[in-house]
Amino acid sequence: MTRLFPASNELLTVGNALLFSTMGAPPPRGDTNISMAICLNWGRICFSATWNRAVFSGQDCYDFLELYKKGWEEWVKAGEMRANIESEPQTVSQDLIGPL
Repeated sequence: MTRLFPASNELLTVGNALLFSTMGAPPPRGDTNISMAICLNWGRICFSATWNRAVFSGQDCYDFLELYKKGWEEWVKAGEMRANIESEPQTVSQDLIGPL
């Protein structure tokens, strides 16, 4: 990116904005219709895509990203639910343990 935008103190200057980081999807290769980039930025998962314009419209790519995002959200929520269940203290009934 620094060959396109000047860097100063590890920040990229794009117009009048200073950016800590940037992300973009590389162009799709032959026989690939969508190319994606994924990164973590300030605690958020960011998705970027570019597409083969001879095969997909911008709306098709947007719809694909929405489905992909929804899959990630479901995966994260399922992991959070598992983590919450595993971290809850387990109690055992005194009837099951017997007299101490």
